[in-house]
Order: sequence, then C-alpha cells, then structure tokens
Amino acid sequence: MSTIQNIIIGIGSNLGNRFENLQKAVFVAEKSNIFSVLQRSSVYETSPWGWAESGPDFYNAVLDVTSDLDPHE
Repeated sequence: MSTIQNIIIGIGSNLGNRFENLQKAVFVAEKSNIFSVLQRSSVYETSPWGWAESGPDFYNAVLDVTSDLDPHE
C-alpha cells in the first residue's frame, strides 16, 4: 500500500529563456499523474557555482508536491 509523501523539489535554469524553462517544468509537474503541486516559491536569481561557475546566472524555484511514489521510484 502506498502512502502519500510530501516532497520538496528544487528546479533551476541558466540556459535559454530561464523563466520560461521554469514555467514549463511547473506545467509538466502540474499536469503529470505523478505529482500534485501544493505550492511553488517565488523565482530567485542566483550566481552560478561549482561545475557551472563560469556560466550565466540561474533562475531557481522550489516546488512543494505530494506523490504516492516510493522514494526509489
């Protein structure tokens, strides 16, 4: 028997139309049969670091979703 899990998902983009890329990710999550989107954060612009340090700035956001998937799925 599956139980409903609360999941926090970080999304980000630093290529192309960054804002549109985030919107598409939210749209796909909302339309999927896998997740139910409860809330989404504002969009934040951040400087790259680590492997992407020399690239353009990121747009980032967080989704609060529920799912009955097992964490390994």
